[in-house]
Amino acid sequence: MIEALRQVLREGGSVRRAEELSREYKAKVGAKPAAATERVHSDELTVVEKRLSARIGGKVKVTQSMRELRFIIVVKGNMDHTSSALRKLSDGLEKEFPVDSTAEVKFEEDK
Repeated sequence: MIEALRQVLREGGSVRRAEELSREYKAKVGAKPAAATERVHSDELTVVEKRLSARIGGKVKVTQSMRELRFIIVVKGNMDHTSSALRKLSDGLEKEFPVDSTAEVKFEEDK
């Protein structure tokens, strides 16, 4: 943990960076998450982030806890570029996770 602190100080990192490094170091020593809301870190998540970032040409952040998996995807550019990226992401997800056409889809703002 001391090494994580040193790295944050060297990088001039933020609190979020310190938390991320803490999770990485805990994963390396095999410490289990203390609570269900604590995020899990694995090399697999890092690989997924890098692969997806390279494929979509944007920034991808993947976090996983004992209860949820979260993807944050940021693609910058003009409306044509971002709309194209949105369509490709949507099409890819729909192919992998088909939606029952009779099911009602609710968006967060509809809840």
